[in-house]
This record gives sequence, C-alpha cells and structure tokens, in this order.
Amino acid sequence: MRETLRILSEHPGESVPQSSQSILQSQSIYRFWANERVNQTQNLASHRPSVVARSNSHEVFLAIQDTTELDFTTLKQTTVLGFICQGNQQGIKVHSCFGVSGLGEPLGLLHQHTWSRSERAGKREIAVKRPPKTRKVNAGLIL
Repeated sequence: MRETLRILSEHPGESVPQSSQSILQSQSIYRFWANERVNQTQNLASHRPSVVARSNSHEVFLAIQDTTELDFTTLKQTTVLGFICQGNQQGIKVHSCFGVSGLGEPLGLLHQHTWSRSERAGKREIAVKRPPKTRKVNAGLIL
C-alpha cells in the first residue's frame, strides 16, 4: 500500500499506467483497488486520527467541504455508474471534507462520501416535495 501511495502521490495528474514505472506496478495498483478487503471507510478511519492530531496543534482549524462530479460519460465500457447533473451524463458524485489550518496548510481528509443516482435528477416539482434533510453536528463536522 505504501508503494502505491508513493507512486500515485509523485504523479497526481497522471493515470495509473503513466505514473507507474512498469506494467507490473500498474497491475499491482489495480489489484489493490479490486481487493474486496480494501475498504474506503477503513482506509479513511486509519488516516483520521493523524488529521485530528495535526489539527489540534493549530489555533484555527477549518473543515472545508466540497462536492464534485466525476464524469465518465465518454467511457462506454464502464458499468454500474449513475446519473450526474441533469442530463444523461454518467459518473460518480464525491463529497469530501478537508481539514485545513487557519494559514491554509492542508492537514488531511476528514470524511468522504461517494454515490451515484440510479435515476436522472430533474422535475422541479418532485424536488420541492422532498422533506428537508436533517444533519447531525459533531465537533463542528457535519456527519
């Protein structure tokens, strides 16, 4: 896992085959991601205590949230993707919460949720009828 993180962090803007030094390294990364024992929640849980410890050393700590859409519409061989946006675009929605010091120093990822819609979003009259979501607040973080 450390080797995978090293390879990908040294080349953040490149694909796995571009960032790997060999086909074997690429295959190793893809096998790691395909492993059923690898769990996003567990990986993040192992990282969170370090983020919290770093945040405690700062007088000002920000929890910055962002939602983005990963659009895979042009990849025809993909399956099990949901709808994003209002059209026929296919992909994954990602909501992340990043810990940042008051000076802008990134401290790490606190939370991340991924999902996709099984049906297209739309129809304003349907959206208006939905009840408002309730949110729990825990130590300043929305969970």
